Parts: sequence; structure tokens; C-alpha cells
Amino acid sequence: MNRGKLAVLAMLLLGVGLAAFALWWNVTSGRRTLEYWGREGGARIIDEKATVELLWLAPAADGEEGEQFSIGQRDYTVTSRVDVTGTRGLVHARHSLLEDASFEWDAAATEGNYTLAARFRDASGTTTVAFDFAREQLAYVESGQERKAAAKIVAGWNTFAQRHSPRKEGSESKQK
Repeated sequence: MNRGKLAVLAMLLLGVGLAAFALWWNVTSGRRTLEYWGREGGARIIDEKATVELLWLAPAADGEEGEQFSIGQRDYTVTSRVDVTGTRGLVHARHSLLEDASFEWDAAATEGNYTLAARFRDASGTTTVAFDFAREQLAYVESGQERKAAAKIVAGWNTFAQRHSPRKEGSESKQK
């Protein structure tokens, strides 16, 4: 075999090796989050065709009307909403929810005081993620699970939400 054929063979083997490493890395870097969100929940979060809304929350008062849901032992009312489907930065925000490094798996979550939720909706259902920015945690509303999150991820979602806030003049998104 001449040197040219050896070089091509070496490049092919290197390419296969790197592809195998990339596959292994992607599978192992999201294993715990896949367990947390479940197959459908995780797929809905990353699906670019899913409708994504930011929902601003307040503690629900007795007899209050409007959309409400429970997280832990508390009820919340949606005070305003913004459709952020397709907005700048959403791809990165979605991806952050699917990385194992975005969560503090060994830290216990406390009962949260959630002020924002991101709702991912497609034809098969809904995945809602609520954020407690003060305690740096999030909740998977449909499953009732609360989890400590990495400070960087919570701060990133807070910045993303502020950029699209309906209370901010010149918001990039339209309030529904």
C-alpha cells in the first residue's frame, strides 16, 4: 500500500472515531435530563415547530379567574403571556434545558416561588417549565417535579424573559 492510500485510510478511521465520540458525548451529556423530561417532554422542548410562550406568573388568589396551574403546594395565575416562537436566542435557551450540566442533580429543591413559565406546545401535548429565579430552580409543571438548576442557566432564562417582557416598551414579541 502506498502512502496516499494509508493517509486516506487514516483520515477515514479518524473520522469514524470522532463521529463515534460525538455520538457518545451527546447521548451521555443529556441522559439525566431525558429521564427528567421524559422522551415526549424533551422532544417538545427541542422541537423547532413547537409553539413557545413565556407566561408571567403570580400567586393565585381565591376566586381569581384566568388560567391557573399548581406547582408543588402553590397555585399560580398567568398574568400575561408572550409568544416567543422563533425569536432570537430561543434555540440556545431550549438547548440549555436538555444538558445534564444545566442541573445540580445532587442538590435538593425547595418549595419554589415561581414567576415565569415557558410553555412548549405541539399537536401531541404541552411541556411547561416554571422558573424560580431567586432560588435558582425550575419545575416541570406537568410532572410536578422541582429541580435545582445551574445559576448560569437560570440567569440566561431570566435575561431572555426580560428581553421579551410585555411590560417592557419595545418588546420584541407581541403580547397575546
